[in-house]
This record gives sequence, C-alpha cells and structure tokens, in this order.
Amino acid sequence: MDALISGRAGLALLIDGDKMMSFKVGDTDTLVPRDPSDLNYLLGHAEDVQVLEDASQEEVARELELAHKSVCALDLALMAIDSELSMKSWSKDRQILH
Repeated sequence: MDALISGRAGLALLIDGDKMMSFKVGDTDTLVPRDPSDLNYLLGHAEDVQVLEDASQEEVARELELAHKSVCALDLALMAIDSELSMKSWSKDRQILH
C-alpha cells in the first residue's frame, strides 16, 4: 500500500487500491475510512507531507512517529532559542508538545 504522512498533522493516510484509511500518531490501531474528498481537509495545510510507496502499516506507523517526533523536537529547539518567549510560556508549551 502507499501512504501520505505528516508529522505536523500527526496523521497517516493509507491508500490501498481504491480504499483510503487514516490513523493518528499514537493510535495506529484505529483506522478511519476516508474518501478522496477528505484529503484537503486532512492534509491541505500540511507542508511536510511525505509519500511512502509499497509500505506496510507498521512501516507507515514508524515513519509517522519519527516525523512527528522530529517536528516536536524542532518546535522545542526553536522555543529554546527564542529570547522573547517567557519562562511561563516556555514551560506551558513544552508540556503541550511533550
């Protein structure tokens, strides 16, 4: 099967023939049936979409987890070097991303 993943959206879209299903990072066992018209709603604003070809669901789940962790790490690094970010905001945002 093929897949589209976005670490920023925390979502994988599995494409197997004419069937489409999605799952979220951390909940790979819950497959949600999708229609082609859902694509823009799910990933329309994601700028980090990756295409995986001939991948198993387990491979897609691993790649999604890696992409999601990478995005979170980048966000934390950018917050850490932002001199205008207050310590209160930093602590709150770090908890949300963690």
